[in-house]
Amino acid sequence: MTVCFILLPAVFSVCLADDSWTLKVPMTEGRSGLGVVALNGNIYAIGGATSNGFCSFNEEYNTTTGTWTSKASMPTARSDFAVASFQNKIYCIGGYALSNNQGLAVNVNEVYDPTTDSWSTKAPMLTPELNVRANVIDGKIYVIGGNNNGTLNQVYDPSTDSWTIKASIPTAVSSYASAVAEGKIYIFTTNLTQIYNPVNNGWSYGTPAPLPIILANAGFTSGVYAPERIYVFGVNAQLPYWQLTTKGFITQGYNPQSDSWQICSPMQIGRYDVGVASVNDLLFLVGGFTTQSRSGLDLNPIYTYSTVNEQYTPLGYSATPLPVTVSVPKNTGFNSEQLKSGSLINPYEIAYVSVITAVIAIGVCLFLYKRNQNQVKKV
Repeated sequence: MTVCFILLPAVFSVCLADDSWTLKVPMTEGRSGLGVVALNGNIYAIGGATSNGFCSFNEEYNTTTGTWTSKASMPTARSDFAVASFQNKIYCIGGYALSNNQGLAVNVNEVYDPTTDSWSTKAPMLTPELNVRANVIDGKIYVIGGNNNGTLNQVYDPSTDSWTIKASIPTAVSSYASAVAEGKIYIFTTNLTQIYNPVNNGWSYGTPAPLPIILANAGFTSGVYAPERIYVFGVNAQLPYWQLTTKGFITQGYNPQSDSWQICSPMQIGRYDVGVASVNDLLFLVGGFTTQSRSGLDLNPIYTYSTVNEQYTPLGYSATPLPVTVSVPKNTGFNSEQLKSGSLINPYEIAYVSVITAVIAIGVCLFLYKRNQNQVKKV
């Protein structure tokens, strides 16, 4: 827990308690494998699995008032689908649904418009998938991996309502954690960090998480109220599931700029298969499920579907925007030694010098004006 004060010209910033958890108002319907996404400062919890099977519930959480409101239900009841917000709409793609009285992966692509509280159907995925995530870069939605074809990289273009295939991920993934940072897609699994760059349609590797994870999900902090990080929430894969306690549900922060990790405070109420969304760099973990063994090694435990809504305050969080970091363009001619030595003037120094220069200039003008006036009187 950190409390800090930063004093800068015309700026006073207070860092609230970071790396901490706060319970928020729970949603109405307990479920896991739901789609959780942020749009216009609100959080939407859509679909998922309940004790009665797949559901199509759609609840909106207002982060300002702390209230939940029921919205138009998703047409296809399902869980473990990819969800993304783009241009004031929410895309729910693929997932696990009931078909011919059995659970199957589907290729459904349904879009919710909060403005009209209505749904529409768009072009389906090329290959049905479940246990997938969606990431948006440059107006396109990337849906990678899944249980059917874990290496497939399917890309949806909302502007043309069409799908294409991009470079396959090197190692198959499903039920993974992922987020976009630095214009790239980061995908985290048990012992791998795989990075997709849409510019060259290529893959690379990053440093794996220090603790192996399963049934994971992730959220991103943008650098506005908290430093840029990807926070991965999941289950410690080193422990058998029947031995898991709250300590088995872990939080790890990844810095995409330095390719480094930090162990953070775990969920206060451990759950599997939660949904994650970020609003103003605060992360909300919604839903999930827990298990309770009847006795000993129970391969068929009792499942409880959660309504819990937990807010995670990330590392270095500030209630006011963080100071802007100015990067030097590559063609400026400045070298690394100048940057290290601090010989370049930072923005605050520039502002300070500008003000002093303006004050001096005004003073000189007044002095010259008064001197001219005196000379006129003498004449």
